[in-house]
Amino acid sequence: MSSKQLLAAAVEVDITPPAGVNMDGYAARKQRSLGVHDPLLAQLLFLKSGDSELALISMDCIGVELEFSQQVRRAIRDAVGMPEQCILIGCSHTHSGPAGFLPNLIGLENPADLDLQRIVKRKLTGAAIQAREQLQPAKLGIAHGVVKGIGTNRNDPENGLSDNEVIVIRIDDGAGNPIAVWMNFGCHPTVLGAKNLLISAEYPGAARAALRRIYPETIFMYANGASGDISTRFSRRSQTFAEVTRTGR
Repeated sequence: MSSKQLLAAAVEVDITPPAGVNMDGYAARKQRSLGVHDPLLAQLLFLKSGDSELALISMDCIGVELEFSQQVRRAIRDAVGMPEQCILIGCSHTHSGPAGFLPNLIGLENPADLDLQRIVKRKLTGAAIQAREQLQPAKLGIAHGVVKGIGTNRNDPENGLSDNEVIVIRIDDGAGNPIAVWMNFGCHPTVLGAKNLLISAEYPGAARAALRRIYPETIFMYANGASGDISTRFSRRSQTFAEVTRTGR
């Protein structure tokens, strides 16, 4: 970004799949989803300064493979003229979302869901078009904090490596109101286990919902960090949706 005026806009879209899709995240889960507990969302933050443009995308899914990312980048490039290398896609890594975005892994043999990929790609492209039209003068701030009691090392909770830092990027409008907030925290969203057959954004979605009640006009984005062996295995009190809500809050 140059020293010129920063412009920004953020758009959120619903990417919830229908009941009956395969779910990803647990090799022990063999059944398809039976319904939706809470929506899966994607957000796009469009930043522009002078001739430089950047799109940050966050998605409620376990992850996406390179081919899908490249397709989204090409589609947004063609729609708004943004260079492909200026488009970043991050995922929450929820283990209660649909399969079909990642290649087959040992124990997680799920075919690519090309229909779902096409729908999500079109929605993300539409979000970029809409955000470009809503650009407004903005200011950017960065901060960090610590949240303990959510993620510990799933192999050695006492001595294993973990990371409790939360990194936040906040984009304000000219009046100081938050347009968008990007949260980065490294921990597997695995409050819910393999027995859960309802689509859910897990604790990242619960965190967003809690914040939205305070800032209803703000777009909240969540990207998982280097979660590695960091999970809720030893911090969760149960594997229920009530515990998802508590953890997110």
